[in-house]
Amino acid sequence: MLKHASLHAGRAALAAVVLVSFAGAGEDPKQATAPASKTAGREKASGVILRVERLAEGDEALKTPWRLTINTDVVWRDFVRDQAVEPKKAAGTGIAKAAAKGKDSVATKGHPATDPLLVIVDLDPKTEISLRYRSSTDASGEGSPTPSGAFRAEKANEETGKAKAPEQAAGPGSRRQAPKARTLEPMELKSGLWVDVDFQQVDGKNQARRIPVLRPVRADAAPDKDPVPATKTTSPGT
Repeated sequence: MLKHASLHAGRAALAAVVLVSFAGAGEDPKQATAPASKTAGREKASGVILRVERLAEGDEALKTPWRLTINTDVVWRDFVRDQAVEPKKAAGTGIAKAAAKGKDSVATKGHPATDPLLVIVDLDPKTEISLRYRSSTDASGEGSPTPSGAFRAEKANEETGKAKAPEQAAGPGSRRQAPKARTLEPMELKSGLWVDVDFQQVDGKNQARRIPVLRPVRADAAPDKDPVPATKTTSPGT
């Protein structure tokens, strides 16, 4: 009887050791991977620029640190209500004028800045800043380098489920090249502009890697195709 009891006690002790080992094995990977998964990937913030700051003086603007404060409480569908314009007008409106209009928009004024919904990012010389155009009904696409291409970009986004540039590279022997998005300087960023910012944490700060400034274009004014330059025609014998 004593030998039988000792055997049961030994098995119970062994089971307890195995259970503790499995529990420990389940906890360690979580502790090891959780911090890495938080800092390894990039994050994205969308909204209206609330504030642009130059953190230090310098001879070359691109080498001077800049900081953006973005109000993410503003949503695209509200912002475009009084901001979207026809493609032709969008192409002819400068950044400063668009920013002034965006700063005075109903959506921007209707969403007061609150700390939990503000995202602050820093810029450095490696930050890519570009100007793109997006259809007023496209809330997630990357837009297009041209106003007329914004609608093809939206269609491609709907078909593929992800943003896709509508302009394709020219084929062999063709002189036409795909348009490129205009590059912006940090000092051209102003409060009132809509931005989609890709960033990641570096030394405890949000470092911006890519900043597309998105200008809204009216979806109901979408052109059927790009305008074709007019050509002069003559009748035979004239």
